[in-house]
Amino acid sequence: MFKHADFTQNPNTGALSLTRNEVNVQIERDVYAESPDQWGNEDIFLVAFHDRHFSVHREGYHSFEGALATAKEEGKLLVPVFAHIHSGIMLYLRANNPCPWDSGFVGYVVVDPNEVPNPDAAAEALVETWNTYCSGDVYVVSADHPRALYEEIVGGVYGLDAALETAHEFYEKLAQPIQPMLKTCPSQVYWTC
Repeated sequence: MFKHADFTQNPNTGALSLTRNEVNVQIERDVYAESPDQWGNEDIFLVAFHDRHFSVHREGYHSFEGALATAKEEGKLLVPVFAHIHSGIMLYLRANNPCPWDSGFVGYVVVDPNEVPNPDAAAEALVETWNTYCSGDVYVVSADHPRALYEEIVGGVYGLDAALETAHEFYEKLAQPIQPMLKTCPSQVYWTC
């Protein structure tokens, strides 16, 4: 498994790169990452109503009052979400306030209790995913080899640990010796790729 220290960091872009056994691996920030809201999950999602800095809306959930009415009508639970907004956005649930300044109530995690077995744990996980997104901790991982017929690439990898794991998987795949297949026919021998 790769570690952050295995990579060289570009001082201008922050991209991480590694070349080993002719395999080139890159990890860079995904500037086009989808927000968790774009995943279309209707069983658990975030709605937020901070006009200037952080706003996430869903059909029927465009205001505090609208969220209360729609959740009641749909039989969904609302878990209060707070934010610390100062040089970035950090979300938290209930009384897990990291700082009393620049903090306050911004919305809810909406949970369908019939579809989500442990609503509290699921709400915590969703807030953690949103924090990863808001902090820009989402990556594109790519790898190539001069003799390979293709490049491995994937974006939307949430968290540096997951990006390092993906980079290692790509490396392992491309570091394998490229074996041409030898086929024989009664009258000839030929190579195929």
